Amino acid sequence: MTIFKYLLPIQDCVELDLPYTSRVLSVGNQRGELCLWATMPEHVCTCKRFILIVGTGMDAPIPSEARFVGTVQIEPFVWHVFECEGETRYPPA
Repeated sequence: MTIFKYLLPIQDCVELDLPYTSRVLSVGNQRGELCLWATMPEHVCTCKRFILIVGTGMDAPIPSEARFVGTVQIEPFVWHVFECEGETRYPPA
């Protein structure tokens, strides 16, 4: 297994294709960029993952099944990152 890094654009929802059994480990600030680290298993079967990015004080419809990944400070903002898997739609209908 390998750990990969993904640069995330700061937008409401980022769609990633990750291996089905991959696991999002953490998010952080690296040289002013919002980054996500995830495990990358050997097999190639992928599924869609939706990464939701919400700023402190912003009103956002976070689905109840969303998993909190972490909080990242990139001055002057604070971003809260959530992960949704599979057929979850964002924003919710």
